[in-house]
Amino acid sequence: MKIVIIGGSIAGMACALSLQKSGHRVSILERRSSNASGGFGMILDANTCQNLRELGVSISGHTHVIGQYHVHDLNHNFHSRQPLQGCQGIERQRLVSQMRSQLQPGTIHFGAEFDHFIMDKNGSTRAAALRNGKIIEADLFIGADGVRSKIRRDCFPESTLNSVKSVEIVGMTPFETIPTELQGTFKKFMNYREGAAMGMVPTADQKVIWYFQWDLRRWPQTLLDSEARSDWLKSELRRWPTLVRKVVGSEDLRHCHLWRTTDMDLPSRFHKGNVLLVGDAAHPLLTFTSQGVGSALEDGLTLGDTLNDWNSTSVDSLDRRLTDFADKRIPVLQRRLKEGRSLQRQFLGLESQFIGRVPVCA
Repeated sequence: MKIVIIGGSIAGMACALSLQKSGHRVSILERRSSNASGGFGMILDANTCQNLRELGVSISGHTHVIGQYHVHDLNHNFHSRQPLQGCQGIERQRLVSQMRSQLQPGTIHFGAEFDHFIMDKNGSTRAAALRNGKIIEADLFIGADGVRSKIRRDCFPESTLNSVKSVEIVGMTPFETIPTELQGTFKKFMNYREGAAMGMVPTADQKVIWYFQWDLRRWPQTLLDSEARSDWLKSELRRWPTLVRKVVGSEDLRHCHLWRTTDMDLPSRFHKGNVLLVGDAAHPLLTFTSQGVGSALEDGLTLGDTLNDWNSTSVDSLDRRLTDFADKRIPVLQRRLKEGRSLQRQFLGLESQFIGRVPVCA
């Protein structure tokens, strides 16, 4: 089967790797250039690391092993340490590079921006039209174009994002040696009283991924332009612990990434005809559970299994397979959606706080 994936995200590449193993002809259309990775980094849990191995992707030598979670409640001077099993911190560019290296040559096409679908006389999607005028035909089209998916807006207008309640400011700092307090540790400082938190994840090459979380109601400054936001954050840093100032203070804060976190109620299915959504395009999850990458990889593996022996041109047959894909994924995603919303409500002060809960769920 000829398959076109729109979006060279981690979800898009996971689907491509899995489907190519099943013998399908796969092309990825990515609107960005080849040197764009789309973020700084993340923490991978043990299940996610195993799924990467199943896809043939090695991350050996590209991560920092994380064996514990340490959270500090700034309001009550309370510390909690909990062990983590099999977690690893990795730069996004490292993960993207390793996944791209496993794609069959010529799979991914950069600078290929999707514009619209072309339908046949029976109402099925026949081709994808690009902004550069190219027309690409396929049997199945997969939308992997992220949280604010154009394909979802065009083809699934009934599925809309919820309003943004919390935002994140994310950056990365290099060190000659990772600070002792962060060796093997995912560390987080919580200030629930003011609707703020800060987390740090060490990665390979002596780098630390850091992020601030802010309650948008109480911190509208987060939406200032990059220059004004940088000035505000530099001033705000004076109130945070020494380690936070050490990790963040030396960076040019104008180049941090602002992430408007949101989610969406899950639909009953992720496809319409021969157009399927995967990853954040299908099921945006709040970042509180650190499960965006893990869920994307699972989508790819599940879809590969679902279409492993499928070579029919029957629309009804494809519909049954894609319905089966959703039936397998929705229960897992529903649990993560619920957990993320619970953690956000705690962060926003809308339900009781359990400071020791580890914000990495499987």
